[in-house]
Amino acid sequence: MREEAPDLYSAGPGEFLTLIDNAALVCSDSFHCIALSILLKRPFIVYARKGSLDNISSRMDTLLGKFDFQDRWDTCLKEEEYLNCDYSRLDRKLAAERKRFLAYVSAVLEEKDASVPYLADRRNCTGCTACANSCPLHCITMKPDENGFRYPVIDTKACIHCNTCVRTCPVLNDSVNKEGRPEAYAAYSLDGTLRMKSSSGGIFSEIAKIVLAKGGAVYGAAYDEHFHIHHIAVENLEDLDALRGAKYAESRLGKTFSDIKKRLDRGQDVLFSGTPCQVGGLKAYLNQEYSNLLCVDFVCHGVPSPMVWSRYVKYRARTDNGGTSPITINLRDKSSGWSRYRYSNTFEYAGGTVHKELETIFRGLPVRIAVLKGTAGAVILRLAIFGGYGIFLRRWMTIKVLL
Repeated sequence: MREEAPDLYSAGPGEFLTLIDNAALVCSDSFHCIALSILLKRPFIVYARKGSLDNISSRMDTLLGKFDFQDRWDTCLKEEEYLNCDYSRLDRKLAAERKRFLAYVSAVLEEKDASVPYLADRRNCTGCTACANSCPLHCITMKPDENGFRYPVIDTKACIHCNTCVRTCPVLNDSVNKEGRPEAYAAYSLDGTLRMKSSSGGIFSEIAKIVLAKGGAVYGAAYDEHFHIHHIAVENLEDLDALRGAKYAESRLGKTFSDIKKRLDRGQDVLFSGTPCQVGGLKAYLNQEYSNLLCVDFVCHGVPSPMVWSRYVKYRARTDNGGTSPITINLRDKSSGWSRYRYSNTFEYAGGTVHKELETIFRGLPVRIAVLKGTAGAVILRLAIFGGYGIFLRRWMTIKVLL
């Protein structure tokens, strides 16, 4: 400070804020001064407080770490960096902290256990499993509700309140890829047999073949023996067929995200295919860009209940084949044609019995499936995705396939 500068130690709150707001650079060892500098987006340098009983290094470290300003300590900065304070991510982080605060207050007012991390509510939770996969003590399990949709449940006895799950949640943290307008291309596979086995033009399969040829792994939704839908990993071309074809219910992810991270960290190429919200969850869980990760999603109309899907399969088994379960299901069978308005769904049973029905498209969906996804959507679609949150997370995609 220049010698002729006035003594400002007695400045009141108004003057204090004005000084910070108009400063070209704030230099301080005060927690509150640095906090206000961050809120007012002023360049600042933090000095360690010495020779005082009031040691603030712990809470200062917490403040700087929460908003990614660990490099603003005086010992970390070069002179040319003094005025270069990156506030590009501050608004998003502040919004996330405010959401967490309001969630905590809401929990207290509703007499919930406010000491337990408060995750996104059912209206906003997409079921992406980022929270469950990020928990260092595996305290979170995804449990189905009365409609079959899975939501995170915290083991309150095992939880250590680290809040890793809260920081990872893509809903609470508004995790959006804000890159510019994506480029769009029209393409289809030149392999006619592959196109016939695919829901659309076979582009996912062509990309998957490249990844597999490089020794990579491909993740996607597949039926199990009961036609429940799970995400699985495929590492050879012969198993890729399980990931092809539209599947009209929520897929169970399990530990897919943590498994993908292990592969990425050891340098293996990974292709992940899923809904936009699942891709958003994976990106939020990883919390960094990987050059060996490729994601494919699609324009999502909403995710129907896996419970409804399971009951529908059982209903078809009763009406088609006396209760015996099918051995294959193809909801986009192109053998009767592939057009904007009509195609077939096929249920094949043991012994050679095949039930194929030509469907009329209603608002882009088969009439039979429209019951699952369109006209009854307000009842059996997952609330978060039906309410439009999936549209928000679509911007996470690397490649989007239009079905």
